[in-house]
Amino acid sequence: MPRERERVRRAISWALGIGLLAFLSWRIPMGETWQAVHSARLEVFLPLVAASCIVWFLLDAASLAYVFSRFNTPLSWAEARRIRGRSYLLTPIHWHLGRAAVIAQLHRSRQVPILEATSSLALQQTLDAILLSALAWVGLAQLPDSGRRDVLLPLMAGLALSLALYLLVVRTRRLAWKPLRRLRSLSLHHAHRQLRGRDLFVLALLKLAYYSVLLGLSSLGAAAVGIDLSFATVLVAVPIIQGIGALPLSPAGLGTQQATLLYLFEGHGSHAAILAFGLALPALTLAFRFAIGWSYLGRVRASAVEAPHEVSIAID
Repeated sequence: MPRERERVRRAISWALGIGLLAFLSWRIPMGETWQAVHSARLEVFLPLVAASCIVWFLLDAASLAYVFSRFNTPLSWAEARRIRGRSYLLTPIHWHLGRAAVIAQLHRSRQVPILEATSSLALQQTLDAILLSALAWVGLAQLPDSGRRDVLLPLMAGLALSLALYLLVVRTRRLAWKPLRRLRSLSLHHAHRQLRGRDLFVLALLKLAYYSVLLGLSSLGAAAVGIDLSFATVLVAVPIIQGIGALPLSPAGLGTQQATLLYLFEGHGSHAAILAFGLALPALTLAFRFAIGWSYLGRVRASAVEAPHEVSIAID
């Protein structure tokens, strides 16, 4: 029965993504979208995406190495790169499957309890959400007054403050209320309970570097496709797009991210250029990440071939 429900959920997810793309293609002729792609400065766009994917991979691995070493088990940067690289093979299906692959590899290789490994990634996600909400709030504060801004500004501030309060509650021992003690004692909060100021500083620094690259890519990449964006608009759009992509609504944010981009970038470029950017950026990002994952899969296969020879030498 659970498998049947999962199949139905996936079918609905794919149907939603494909349906949204079909609707957008109907509203914006694909011929115009392809023309926008051909008119783009691909000599700028492609190297930007490739370089960004490499930097993201290195920063993501550094963040994993730190958080797992700090809260679970010693993990070198090289090993974190292998684990993260292999998980990229599942990210085309959905971002959360890539995260699950990281947990599974750590559990198998280091016997780290699944819930405790999940706790470390959940802590990262909480910090991500706080940081992204704060960035969006900063961007919104710089935009001129509008109905959209008046709705989103308190929403982003409330989200950042709520998540910060949640983090404070699961860390502190001063509140003795029984339900809070139970909440703090959950294995899912294993990492949250051990979080210190230095950990917060290091992880926030790594995440800021990660999102700085994303902001730069979004701004320069959009310009290469003919979309003129202010930095404030990029600050607002990137966190919202990231949040939409992380929701389990469609595979890899298919359709949902493109529809959100068209809404947020309205008036900053032609609909065809915005849709072209919304399709090209995630597609190329997935392709480059899959290539990184495939290179690490090749190393695993090579190690498996060499392993019997190493064993025979040891026996001799």
